[in-house]
Amino acid sequence: ILFIPFFFSLLIRVVIRGNLNDEAVLCTSDRTYSIKFVMTSNTVLIMPPSPSQEPNGNGIPSQTLRAMASVNGHLELAEIVPDLETLKSLLNMRPYKEENMNDDNDNGNVHGIDNDNGNDDGKCEGLFTFDDLLDRVQMSETELREGLKTLSAFQIGKVWRIADGALLRSTLDLILLNSVQHDWSIRGLDEAQVIEVLKSDGFSPQIVMHCLDTFGRKVSGFTPGEASLDPGNVGLIPKPVDVLDTGSQSRHVSYI
Repeated sequence: ILFIPFFFSLLIRVVIRGNLNDEAVLCTSDRTYSIKFVMTSNTVLIMPPSPSQEPNGNGIPSQTLRAMASVNGHLELAEIVPDLETLKSLLNMRPYKEENMNDDNDNGNVHGIDNDNGNDDGKCEGLFTFDDLLDRVQMSETELREGLKTLSAFQIGKVWRIADGALLRSTLDLILLNSVQHDWSIRGLDEAQVIEVLKSDGFSPQIVMHCLDTFGRKVSGFTPGEASLDPGNVGLIPKPVDVLDTGSQSRHVSYI
């Protein structure tokens, strides 16, 4: 706990973050500040507290004050924007792809993840828990959570991932296709039902929920556990294209 006048003379828990090649930053629970040493033009003397002294006849205190130390500069703090590029590069080291859905390591089911000990045979390389990311990026806890949300990252098991674009699109396509086959309304999808149906196709519940969170939204008026896919939100206007298979007499609907 440091005492910093800049924070309105409050005791605030702060952390200094930065690697060897970084400029150090100071982080509170929700903000990040750059640190700059500024030289002062005048010498500042630090005096110990002393009881009030009655002045003598000349108006001078009867006891001489002694300086404990002198200060020739101070640390200047300036709020800065969080470094999302570093966070993005870390998450992109190992994007979550379709072939990862049945892998325990990629699903975050490993125990005692340690990316630095070199004893995991590469299984955990590129996988980061929240604390791992907090140790590697220069931002506060609140800013890190907001950054993960901005980058559309999702937590699977212990680790945070960015879904591969092809996987996210194939998940969305399958949700839309099943909406037609099962006569679901995309304005009121039952999350549990969607998860159960896509689970039979090998899609993990986490990626299904992430897809619904990314391209959908919770809408007032729906019961808990329902989501709405907004075509405008996903940049897709569903245009059914009928493809008739004369052999099976079945109709397949794709979306553009």
